[in-house]
Amino acid sequence: MKRKIVIFAFILILVALAVFLSSTQEYRNAISVKEYNRLENRATQGIRVIGKIRSISFDTFTILDLEFPEDKLVYTFEKDKISLENYSIGDTVLITNKYDDERKAENIAKISTNRALNHLKNSKPLLKPSKGGNTTQGDFTLKLENIGKTSINYEDIYDENFGYSLVYKLNDKTYPFQLVGNFDTIDPGEVREVNFPIDLNMISEMQKGKNIIIFFWGQKS
Repeated sequence: MKRKIVIFAFILILVALAVFLSSTQEYRNAISVKEYNRLENRATQGIRVIGKIRSISFDTFTILDLEFPEDKLVYTFEKDKISLENYSIGDTVLITNKYDDERKAENIAKISTNRALNHLKNSKPLLKPSKGGNTTQGDFTLKLENIGKTSINYEDIYDENFGYSLVYKLNDKTYPFQLVGNFDTIDPGEVREVNFPIDLNMISEMQKGKNIIIFFWGQKS
């Protein structure tokens, strides 16, 4: 009897693991609305986008980015292929589509908001900045480590649609900065050293005497 209970429990664990891995696979490569709007090549089939339903009409629906609600996508759909009867405004959904002039949805599924946010968090670009020594030119040597799972291009931090930026905090005041040295591309796990020039704002603030500088990877509003 005990052996049967152990076997049954083992089977339940295997089933639960299979369901978990299957659902995790479902989220694989899914992107946010904001990321979709930044794609250069939108002709790819089977793009999966995570968003929140804002509106539903006769043959279209609109989804918003979970973190940046100002970003939205409007989809068309065929009622004989996709039914939205069980969907409501505010539902978090996973859309599969092929980009074309109409942006037609091929599939839609409700998903957990928390799991969707966790997936997007884990797939975010993440840089870990740390200050090095001063250079002879009066610049800071900044070490940038990619601790995320996606590569980061230098041009990304200048792209207003990217959503993230390198910023620094001097004493109690925070500044975004643009003059960091060109680091080309930093792949996951890679560390690069770049120069960061001291600008007039920093010189003026440094005259106060505290001179506590913290660099961090921030999210644009």
